[in-house]
Amino acid sequence: MKTFRRLSAPGSSALSIWQLCAAEKECTKLFGSVFPQTQNSFRLNGESLPFDEALLWRRETKGQSLTLECHLHGGYGVAAAFRDWMMERGWREVAGSLAEENHPALWNANSPLAARVVAAQSDNAFEKELQRIRDMPAAAQRNAVKDLAQWNAWASALEQPLSIVFAGPPNVGKSTLFNHWNRAALATIHDGQGTTRDAVEVTLQLGAPGEEALFSLTDTAGIGDGLSALDQQAMLVAWEQIDSAWKVIWVIDAAAEPSAAVLKRLQNRTAKDFILLNRTDLKESWVPSSLGIEPDLTGQIAGVDALLVALEAKILQMLGPPPPPGTLIAFKKSQREALEALLSDPV
Repeated sequence: MKTFRRLSAPGSSALSIWQLCAAEKECTKLFGSVFPQTQNSFRLNGESLPFDEALLWRRETKGQSLTLECHLHGGYGVAAAFRDWMMERGWREVAGSLAEENHPALWNANSPLAARVVAAQSDNAFEKELQRIRDMPAAAQRNAVKDLAQWNAWASALEQPLSIVFAGPPNVGKSTLFNHWNRAALATIHDGQGTTRDAVEVTLQLGAPGEEALFSLTDTAGIGDGLSALDQQAMLVAWEQIDSAWKVIWVIDAAAEPSAAVLKRLQNRTAKDFILLNRTDLKESWVPSSLGIEPDLTGQIAGVDALLVALEAKILQMLGPPPPPGTLIAFKKSQREALEALLSDPV
């Protein structure tokens, strides 16, 4: 029998997870030549599925029966299309999602990595571990808490998408980078000041296959001198976005020195500021290092894809390696606060 069921909660979330059970020959017939033969995840594309992107795992083999897990990126329409596609090929849907039965917290999982982390917390695993730690001697307790707390940066990112903001002078390539990263022309691109007047925000998943996490990406108006009243108002909105961001990617132009306001910020950069020197293929008109500014990354629009690969790697590096499969982390803010309370207790 060929059956499938939804593991994640129904609705319009950005990720739907499915379980497929059938003989291996039926799975091979369904996915064709790209069908994975190992336990590693495989990225599928439109050549094997009529969807933009999917991830597939072999989870379990019992006799002739094989269990697969499939992750689809997209909203309600993608899930509905997948259901129709499977039923047209003779697969029978098993009613009820495992998320509803066993893992209600999966309703809030917004990415593959978040779903994996939440699944590790089934059966009150975190609460049981916290109680086990409370029963330890003081020295061992602190070490155990530190082991759990080492994942807190990732935990915060997985519970709520971290905000990444593009900022910098007008006409330095912010919107071009934003659009390429998002693969959609949501921000207007034009050679001239004052083109982007509103903060444009999208969400995107970053990370290796199966380890993607959701981030919020915002494009902002240019910050400069001699702007119109309307552009000055947009600049104030940009500063608000900058102040509230997790990371600010300052895009500056190798061929044009930034305004005094941008220079002052970069010379007094904080931990959240990341500097990208763009358009290095153009003739330099200023030297950032002479003003005490050291870019974290350099590139040019002509090589935008390579630049974004490097930029994504730098962003993820700031969080450190993602938690391995099965790792228990303090996914909820209340859990992280409980860990902090244990650390603050006198030994």
